[in-house]
Amino acid sequence: MSSLGEKILSFLEAFGLTEYESKIYAALILRGMATANELSDISGVPYTRIYDALKSLETIGLVVKIPSRLMRFKSIHPSIAIKNLKIKIKDKYERKMRELESLESELLKETAYLYEKTSSRLIEDIQVIKGRIVFTV
Repeated sequence: MSSLGEKILSFLEAFGLTEYESKIYAALILRGMATANELSDISGVPYTRIYDALKSLETIGLVVKIPSRLMRFKSIHPSIAIKNLKIKIKDKYERKMRELESLESELLKETAYLYEKTSSRLIEDIQVIKGRIVFTV
């Protein structure tokens, strides 16, 4: 793949796409529209993984199905695709924050006890070595 192609793939992966999703979306940008079989050939993604990646890309809003005798897929314009990827990242972040907030009190309860237990032990150890040290030979 060309250095431009590698650069595009790395950008897409930075936005959270998997390697296969990145390759398929890039192939659709270059091709315009393609069948799953054509996408496998163009992108190098194994045919057994094409439909999973296409479904994911469709869910994110980067690809649309074009119904016909042979099912074809088309990429969404990159400006819209980037907006959709940013929305996906933001939703994932907000979902993770809600999850962490629900665990916060339990985590604090468990870790505060351990922290205080360890801190008091450290203070005792420091006090023991606080006095004068004499070496004998």
